[in-house]
Amino acid sequence: MKQVTIASYDVEDAKGKKEILRIRLSDGTEGTTMQASFKEIVGQELYIQIKTKRTAKGDTITFSRVSVSDWLKNKDALDEKLEASGKHPGQYFYQELLDNPNKPPRFRERVVLRERYKDEFDAIWAKQAKEHTVLRDPAVRDTVLAALIPNNLELRQQWADKDLGTIVRDYVIYYQRPLKSQAKSKGQCRFERKHVAAVSSPVYQLFRIWQQVNNIVLRDKYMKEEPLSPEQRAEVVELLLQQGTLTEAGLLRALKLSKSGKETNLRAELPGHVTLTKLRKVLGACLLAAARSRGAATQRHGGHPALQTLACVVCRTQARAPEDNRSETARTDRRTGRGPIQDPLRAQARCGLRAGCGSHHPTHGLRRRMEP
Repeated sequence: MKQVTIASYDVEDAKGKKEILRIRLSDGTEGTTMQASFKEIVGQELYIQIKTKRTAKGDTITFSRVSVSDWLKNKDALDEKLEASGKHPGQYFYQELLDNPNKPPRFRERVVLRERYKDEFDAIWAKQAKEHTVLRDPAVRDTVLAALIPNNLELRQQWADKDLGTIVRDYVIYYQRPLKSQAKSKGQCRFERKHVAAVSSPVYQLFRIWQQVNNIVLRDKYMKEEPLSPEQRAEVVELLLQQGTLTEAGLLRALKLSKSGKETNLRAELPGHVTLTKLRKVLGACLLAAARSRGAATQRHGGHPALQTLACVVCRTQARAPEDNRSETARTDRRTGRGPIQDPLRAQARCGLRAGCGSHHPTHGLRRRMEP
């Protein structure tokens, strides 16, 4: 997203249902768009989204309008003015007061980035430290630090090697408290009386992958949209289970659509199965061997090999959990009436690798609910 000025436009193609406009910006950049509203904003300065697509024939640039709040516009505009002037915020605002003595401008609602104020403080402190040597005296620094942190010796030691200016800037004026854990604020499931699954949960990761893949649509050069077929969705899901991220170019290449001229509605890279990617780095060959040894079970279940391997990893993790966290593996099976499962191998046998596993493993029915 960038703030630009629309210089002019031409109609490039008017044969389809929508006109394709070629837009020229004030800096000389040219691109195309199908939004007719660009005709009405020639000469205006506004925020637009610029998307560059690299192909064998060269780069293709497309423009689209976005909705931006006034707060963000004013913040970016003021930051650009400060950058162009080469002045600190105090100098810039003082100059505005001198230029408008009869109508002083408002300052309270004008947002300045924290880094701008920190740079201004550094400039002031450097000037004052030259004139007042006491600001560079280590003994004075230690006295100030002892007064600021009288009891917490460990915290005081962390700041002991800093100069007095850094202490005043980062611990007194622009201090930011470390983020607190928000574990107590975890949401409640609307269907069951328990906390929602963690983001790192393999089950949630798989759900998120299917959710984002189901929202992918393909667009041709006339912006006509069509969803992915069930086969294409399964192929993309399998790809996301095998790697950490997936770009638009990689997605089109996997679907063999690189030369079709189509594009997707993706604005960023698709995150893959983060948990499985990290587990694969740790387990390595063991995870691959487990997937191969369960090929027959995969055929009986009818699922993806990566999904079956994921189920095994979850079961192993649960079976080897500490005693106080074995609620899933140590509970009695409601359907069979059998007692707790203590053996990790038996726990794997009771996981999602065969039909009728629903009372034990949380992934029961997951594939049936998520796949199209």
